[in-house]
Amino acid sequence: MLEEQALDPDLHDRKNFDCGIPELNDYLARLAGQHRRLGISATYVLVASDKPRHVLGYYSLSAAQVSAEALAPAARKRLPRYPVPCFRMGRLACRSDQRGRGLGKLLVGLAVSRCLRTKKEFEAFALIVDAKNEAARAFYERYGFVGCAGQPATLYLPLGRRGPLSGRVMAAIKKMAPQGDYKPTRPLFKGARVEAVRGTKRPR
Repeated sequence: MLEEQALDPDLHDRKNFDCGIPELNDYLARLAGQHRRLGISATYVLVASDKPRHVLGYYSLSAAQVSAEALAPAARKRLPRYPVPCFRMGRLACRSDQRGRGLGKLLVGLAVSRCLRTKKEFEAFALIVDAKNEAARAFYERYGFVGCAGQPATLYLPLGRRGPLSGRVMAAIKKMAPQGDYKPTRPLFKGARVEAVRGTKRPR
């Protein structure tokens, strides 16, 4: 089984993580723990239950804001003219030797699910990501992220209750669990008109 855990520098092996991108490897190895202690961002890792030290992938979240003018016209209706509070997924990476298992999709789903749970305590309009290249941009667009006006590398996913996620996202989420071996402790996207992952094995 796969588990999502908050990064623990004393438990998780950060130095041997390799996603094929040196900057993302270095962030996990050197900066993720430091940023958590400084209150800059929080990092969450995906591990196998029987190998908890072995990091399969990770994502990081922080507070952010976006100008309403950068949003699509339909999205900025009724929004204030000053910057709108958001979450930012600053990093997302999976081990190179785990490609093809759907872990990237799973991590995106976990990040969105965490944002939606946090929204119960304080509000934020969307989840923002910065695509490093065209392939990354296309990846996020498949799950309903929309490019910001004048910032093609920056995309956002509205997190409100009124149609925040497209039908394409719902279809993707239903196929999200890699090999059917991930069972979330809480339903993914609960309260955002997207159902929990179906067809996954229940833990015994």
